[in-house]
Amino acid sequence: MPHFVISNVYCYENRGDAAIVLSMIENIKRKYPSSHIDVLSLWPEIDEGKYGQNIGVYAAPLKISKIKNKYIRALRNLCMFVLKLFGYALGIFNKSEKIIQSADLVISCGGGYMQCRGAKQFIDGFVYHAVQLECARRLKKKYIIFAQTVGPFSASIAKRMEPIFDNALAVLPRENISYEYTQKVFPKANIHLTADVAFLLTPQMYDIRIDKSRRAVGITVRSWIFPECADREQAQENYISSIIDFVDCLVKSNFQVFFMPQCVGPSIDNDLIITNIIFNRLVEKKHVVILDEDIKPEELKYVYSKMDFFVGTRMHSNIFALSEGVPCLAISYDYKTDGIMQLVGMKEYVININEITGSGLTGLFRKLVDDNNVRTILKNRVRIVKRIALSNFEYI
Repeated sequence: MPHFVISNVYCYENRGDAAIVLSMIENIKRKYPSSHIDVLSLWPEIDEGKYGQNIGVYAAPLKISKIKNKYIRALRNLCMFVLKLFGYALGIFNKSEKIIQSADLVISCGGGYMQCRGAKQFIDGFVYHAVQLECARRLKKKYIIFAQTVGPFSASIAKRMEPIFDNALAVLPRENISYEYTQKVFPKANIHLTADVAFLLTPQMYDIRIDKSRRAVGITVRSWIFPECADREQAQENYISSIIDFVDCLVKSNFQVFFMPQCVGPSIDNDLIITNIIFNRLVEKKHVVILDEDIKPEELKYVYSKMDFFVGTRMHSNIFALSEGVPCLAISYDYKTDGIMQLVGMKEYVININEITGSGLTGLFRKLVDDNNVRTILKNRVRIVKRIALSNFEYI
């Protein structure tokens, strides 16, 4: 009975990340019905019991720090990372690391965390992921970097990650931009282009009431830090104002709008917060619905499939809709979004979050609505993308 460990799992409350894990488990079990699967999660107290019967959920080797002071938290993370490296050199491993040690194959969960622009980002967040892969490497375990957006890395971090990439059985970028980047930065790695496995998640029926006299548009929004903008507060306000103008225009144009929070935690990483800010400032509220129920990823994908069009800031909300043949306009905050939209033949329907305006969003949406070929192109491309996504499991 093979033992698989899915490492680098974030949190079930981010429905996109949860969809990746669920799809991984579903497809691994299809190929290896008798296999045993364990999950290493950054939020095990939330994820326990969420991924199905007989799926073990354990804390990641380096637990998320709950320290509020960012300087103390950074110092703690740095010290813990150094101690981990000493521990690995001396053969000292905790319970989670012993689970990695017992695995026949370690599969780093697909996603968008494989990037680190410098020391601050490493200490603040990437360290939690790097430790898990470093552990697998030090234990000489077989491991796969699975269905990832890769990069960008700073030069020093790329050098640090080189042994991890070079020793992986396979590195599987999930879109072409990452594929080209990985080839350039880690040329010795065994690299193969695949696609995001959330395209494969099986939808599950969920009751949603739609006004049949209006066309339905699903929208996801998120809080964003706007790292490339000099005035981050103004950039956030510009994003919010643009969405408000766009939604008011949609309602006047006989659309029904559904705000669908894709991520409801952990902590303040909750799309409902910014959704309610936007809703409270709308002029036209009558035909706007906030879907604030506790909806499973499979159900959310079904709900997205009932939309006529979709406008998503959360990348996996776009993937849910696209995989069900719903035309999407993507608001890009990271090149993983551009790469996914390029993969499905819809790269012209992307607007950068740093350059967004209400009129720009409305104009591009009208172009999408008037595009008579988009559904045919999408249907054909998604069929191909799903086949590519399945290839991830051939490497397992």
